[in-house]
Amino acid sequence: MKSNIYKIKKGDTDLSPLLEETERVSKYNALSEKEAMYLRLLSEELVSMLPSIVENYSGEFWIEAEEKSYSLCVKFSTTEMKISTRERLIGVSKSNQNFAAVGITGKIREVFDYMTAESEDAMVSPAGKYGFATNIDFSQIWSLKQYSDGVKEDENEKEKWDELERSILVKLADDVLVGVKGKNVKMIIRKNFAAR
Repeated sequence: MKSNIYKIKKGDTDLSPLLEETERVSKYNALSEKEAMYLRLLSEELVSMLPSIVENYSGEFWIEAEEKSYSLCVKFSTTEMKISTRERLIGVSKSNQNFAAVGITGKIREVFDYMTAESEDAMVSPAGKYGFATNIDFSQIWSLKQYSDGVKEDENEKEKWDELERSILVKLADDVLVGVKGKNVKMIIRKNFAAR
């Protein structure tokens, strides 16, 4: 089942329809109160990531459901991205750190910015050596689960692991994927309620 597709316009400030669509999907699929709350929390985390993205892009939001597995999906076209726009988006400081990238949602926004930067832009991957992989559906993909697994196993990344342990997305989502295909970037938050 695929939900209604909600069009996200460039510069949208009211993203509450995404939360309303999540509620509609929860009711339509007769999710338990706890499952509906989890899906709502994941949607709220998604909505908290989007303002810096919709400032520059138009896109689409929808939810895919198959049995007890749900995917919150957002797709944006990157045809207008310029290096100067990327620099303004991530707010590069003198230390080359992104002050907006606080917490794991900030890290995901930063990964999105990295993937939308023009190829000749020599930006360093914000996720370092963790999370990036190849995938048949995307030319480049980043996975929160792979990132978490890599950070957890690295003794030098205790601070990043502590940050991950406090994240709602890490606790509730099975995975968060950010992938590039052509001039489109797609973000997917996955939750399988049957896997509990």
